[in-house]
Amino acid sequence: MSKMVSVSMIVSRFRPHHLAAVSDRLGFVHYVSGSLAATLSNKLDEARIPLKELRDNEVAVSQRRNIRTGLEQQISRVENSRERGYEKRLAELKAQLAKAENDDEPLEKQHDIVLRKTLRESEQQKFNALREVIKLLSTRLITGLIASLTS
Repeated sequence: MSKMVSVSMIVSRFRPHHLAAVSDRLGFVHYVSGSLAATLSNKLDEARIPLKELRDNEVAVSQRRNIRTGLEQQISRVENSRERGYEKRLAELKAQLAKAENDDEPLEKQHDIVLRKTLRESEQQKFNALREVIKLLSTRLITGLIASLTS
């Protein structure tokens, strides 16, 4: 029958100065991981800024889209009602819609460009943040390991 080994049995075999060295090394690892987590958190928060700007741009564009949708619905209602003199009102609405579409075309194109640029920039910032944290983690851990081996 196998013998159960408890943590207290393993710890009791270490001498107090060994435990102090182990706890110092664990403390260092926790410190490094905490500072790297804070660094990563700040960098990822910075990567959200372009997405917030995109959201603001999307709100502005969606308001213009809603205006055009409203005009399209009015045109549909006028076409279906066929009240007396509807031709004049229909022509006015179609002219308003054509003007709105013409005015909004550059905004829509700009929004598409901003969308692609923002997503690329945000993802690049996230990737750079992860790469930097991994580099710092490996550097700090290797430095700590070398220091612990030499002491």
